[in-house]
Amino acid sequence: MGEWGTGPFQNDTGADVKSVVERLLGQGLTGMELEKAIHEYCADEFSEEVEAATLSMALTLHKFGHLSDRVAAKALKLIEHELASAPVRSRVKHLEKAKEILVSTQGKPRHPKPQVPYIAPFQPGDFLAVETPSGRKGVVYVTGRSFRSKFGDASNSVRILGEWSPSFSPEVEPDVPHLQGNEFENPQRYFLLLLTKLPTGFEHLGEYLPVPDHRPDSLKSLMAEWAEKGLAQLPGPDDGRPTGGVVADWPQFVEAVEKVLG
Repeated sequence: MGEWGTGPFQNDTGADVKSVVERLLGQGLTGMELEKAIHEYCADEFSEEVEAATLSMALTLHKFGHLSDRVAAKALKLIEHELASAPVRSRVKHLEKAKEILVSTQGKPRHPKPQVPYIAPFQPGDFLAVETPSGRKGVVYVTGRSFRSKFGDASNSVRILGEWSPSFSPEVEPDVPHLQGNEFENPQRYFLLLLTKLPTGFEHLGEYLPVPDHRPDSLKSLMAEWAEKGLAQLPGPDDGRPTGGVVADWPQFVEAVEKVLG
């Protein structure tokens, strides 16, 4: 997720656990069944960063009125232990606030709305013409499809190429450079689409396969080595080359296309 800070949800573990808890509550789980499912879905998080995972779990359960005395006691014990280690001032403030919340009376148990799984409706290699509010069309190239999440979510990674013109040809290799970080582009062109249904306002222009891969050979070798050791999963033949990018729903993405067109 790319979350950084000293707050309980301002780190990857805290943010991920919070998301899982909310998804499971949305499915109607309660009590021990809920707690067991949280630990199963977030086994890696609790194994690697038990303090951050437990605090995130406890605060989220408290927010929805489902915090048990057992989980609360464990979270409070971890907070006291961390406070004794003299963390930075900003962290102390967050921990004191979390402690205050966890000892307060919970509200009536409630459940968030169930979240519809995200889908990846486009095929890697597709060219799309996306219409903007101004009536212009931007050419978008689908670089890949992400791996499915614990809850079955998936997403397409895409790159905004530029404005469509009658001379466009899907036989021309798309401009999909390797970037060390998307911060090097302004405006942003790489995106991860969060879609729950097939959007409107686009047309298919053809495809270019295989998806170009301009990563340095050193990075390709490193990823292959990690995959061999079981530390990473390489894209399959139908996944294209997931490129990451800024997370956006369809309306946000259309705005981004407009921004690129200028």
